[in-house]
Amino acid sequence: MNGISVIVCCYNSATRIEPTLLALSEQSLLREVTLEIIIVDNNSNDRTSELVLQLWEKFGSPFKLKVVTELTPGLSNARLKGIETSNFDILLFCDDDNWLKETYVAEGIKHFMRYPELALVGGRGIPIFEKEEPEWFQTFKVNFAVGSPVERKGFLTDNHHYLYGAGLFLRKSYFESLIGRGFKFQLSDRKGKALSSGGDQELVFAMRLVGYKAYFDDELTFYHFMPHLRMNWDYLKRLRRGMYESSFIIYLYRSCLTPELWNSNFIKSIKSVLIIIYYGVKWVFANKCDKLFLKTKIHLILKILTQRRRGKEIRKGLLALRETQYAI
Repeated sequence: MNGISVIVCCYNSATRIEPTLLALSEQSLLREVTLEIIIVDNNSNDRTSELVLQLWEKFGSPFKLKVVTELTPGLSNARLKGIETSNFDILLFCDDDNWLKETYVAEGIKHFMRYPELALVGGRGIPIFEKEEPEWFQTFKVNFAVGSPVERKGFLTDNHHYLYGAGLFLRKSYFESLIGRGFKFQLSDRKGKALSSGGDQELVFAMRLVGYKAYFDDELTFYHFMPHLRMNWDYLKRLRRGMYESSFIIYLYRSCLTPELWNSNFIKSIKSVLIIIYYGVKWVFANKCDKLFLKTKIHLILKILTQRRRGKEIRKGLLALRETQYAI
């Protein structure tokens, strides 16, 4: 517990990285804790790496910083590169548009000192708008990693609980144990300008699946920059579409955390279809605003129904993964 590695994944981040680095340079640490910052350049073409080094020198280089390159597109691939090159057991994922509160690192690491069984700790995002806040934003704020992903502070217990990847602490040794048990990401998460998603949730659900603990602290806060070009209906629809695409995989994780939702006998009978339809309809009519995305949600339901064979294979692997869990 003598250090923490902050991993910042970048793709063409030159226009937004400066306040992120400034916030990192101002972190107040516990006396016995060392901090290193790893910038993962995910095949940028806008001089991100060069600018990072210039800015860090401008801020006085208060902590060790290094830049590494990951040529394979995808946020999950970039994070794996950061994990591979990190020197400490406690990791922190900071997006290139996250501005961490100055006590974020110090307060986050205290949870790991208090609870040795912890694998994950997440916080709450606060939006900072480049221009005005859209009238629809509060309804869909969790899609932008803003607000609280969980109702209250504490350990995650329900099968739908997750944490944001933005500002997420991870115990590296537990993650390596997960990989050693045969875990592989089904979702690649963001790739360049593509709005595919779900890698954050997959990581959280996979860790919980093998028995590791996750904790949410609403007093851990970071600012999340909301550029004007993303504050429109077209971007929101594309973002939601990417989330619905990944929901097929996330649903399989949730079903394994709560086996009674879908057991091996159901998959062979009409009951399984009825269960899937029930949850699909429930998602569609969850709230009035979501009806705007009816077409996309129907597409998700059809995908679940038509990919039952693939879903059965993936779920079989997840159940096998779950069997590897042990008391920490």
